[in-house]
Amino acid sequence: MPDAPTLSTLAEVALRRLTARAAMHAAGLGGPVGEPGRHLPARELDSDVNALVDLVAVTESYFADRLAEAAPAAQQPTTWHARAKAWRDATGFNVAADPRWPVLMGFVEARNALQHGLGRLTELQLDPTSRRGREPRRTQVLRDLAACGLVLNGDRVTVLARDVERCLATCRELVLTADQALWRAGVATGGQSC
Repeated sequence: MPDAPTLSTLAEVALRRLTARAAMHAAGLGGPVGEPGRHLPARELDSDVNALVDLVAVTESYFADRLAEAAPAAQQPTTWHARAKAWRDATGFNVAADPRWPVLMGFVEARNALQHGLGRLTELQLDPTSRRGREPRRTQVLRDLAACGLVLNGDRVTVLARDVERCLATCRELVLTADQALWRAGVATGGQSC
């Protein structure tokens, strides 16, 4: 095994995609330059919203694909919380224990509100009777949104350029941290054994 961590191919691709999407955002592409945002067509022209949605999607893709690579026989989870448990069970790395995890979950909740609630928190996110673990889902959603620093106006999520920068930093750091943890554990990187 090399002395320095070697990133998996999936991490390298994810980091390139995150960097490229951030560069597009900084250049003013994919937003209010006369074309509708890709993720909110005919509803909003907002490059900040589109960039945040893309950054979360790239990060989700990395975590799902890297888990499938690390534990190919395992059934692939469909929620972030199930994915974190599967990561812990399959690789020994508890991504949910990382202090940036609640921040990422806040950006995930914002993405869900933007995609499924037209920018407003959804009924599922606000439902006081729905549970995620021991506490109401609404409590966890609001805590996660507070952790990532997004501003709520009532139940509407506001995304600013500085939020996109925080989302990028969180996504990059978690991809790097997770991939390096798997390297230290000897989990294959890009089809190679460590």
